[in-house]
Amino acid sequence: MKGLDDSQVAAWIMLGDMLAFGSLIERAMEVFLVTMLVVVLIEHWDWRAVLVAGALFFVIRPISILLFPARGMLDIRQRGLLGWFGIRGIGCF
Repeated sequence: MKGLDDSQVAAWIMLGDMLAFGSLIERAMEVFLVTMLVVVLIEHWDWRAVLVAGALFFVIRPISILLFPARGMLDIRQRGLLGWFGIRGIGCF
């Protein structure tokens, strides 16, 4: 079995550092975007937006999942979870 030479080791170290830096930037941008969202919500608060958000989360998204055409793939409990958490929320599990 052939060992790695110095240039290959350096490339792997560089790749690891680049991935770590990308992860750090991603977390920093997430904090920045959430902070900006809070600032925008504080400045432009309107109670009608709560009604729209409630309709989206509690009515429109669950109904759209229940009307999903591939009915044989998911049972009713799985559809309920998908309707509540959404596809990104399920991906977090």
